[in-house]
Amino acid sequence: QLKNLLVNDTNIDPKIVGYCHWYEVDENTNYSERMLLHNYNGMLRMEECGVNSVWLKELVLSKACDIFSGQIIHKLDKIIQPHYLGIDDVSPDHDYEPKTILFNHRDNDYTGYSWFVEQMDELYKTRQDFKVFTTLTNLDRPYAERVKLSSRKEYLNFVRKMHMGVGCFKTYSAWSISTTDGLSQGVPYVLPNKLCYPEMVGKDYPLLYEEKYFLTTIEHML
Repeated sequence: QLKNLLVNDTNIDPKIVGYCHWYEVDENTNYSERMLLHNYNGMLRMEECGVNSVWLKELVLSKACDIFSGQIIHKLDKIIQPHYLGIDDVSPDHDYEPKTILFNHRDNDYTGYSWFVEQMDELYKTRQDFKVFTTLTNLDRPYAERVKLSSRKEYLNFVRKMHMGVGCFKTYSAWSISTTDGLSQGVPYVLPNKLCYPEMVGKDYPLLYEEKYFLTTIEHML
């Protein structure tokens, strides 16, 4: 729409560069009306559109194959390019509160929230020496506490105190900002060995887990 406006109503035809990390697809969206076609139309008018992983690029192209011809897919393949997100600061040497687990994601299906709670319930049956902190949702469990933070600085200072963070994404995660927030503060994250994560942290990252070994990895960290 911006391209249409500028070309038709001004004397300029700008080069457009974009970036997107969120596409409304079946894997993360439980409603029917979506902006996915608008995303594609916008990208087709760009010189380049950054995404934050090869995994996400391949997902976006696979969804496009259901809609567009091979010629358009080839064009999108050239336009969509990974631009890896780094972190500004890595400070692994700091004090933390032992046996604390941070879930700083939304309580949505795609984040694996319900599955995470089930896993923590199982862990609590055998040991009660850990505490789960959430930042975006209330969890009514004896082992859990929600923290309400008023600024990003306060939030990052709190994150820094955690023993570990977790990622429990099931079907979609384009390298969540929640995870990079934690890693930027030197907090190790237990992450699924799928989606974009092996690409982003490296296949040899020691805290990538297969689903059936999630609790084993958590207990090892504790």
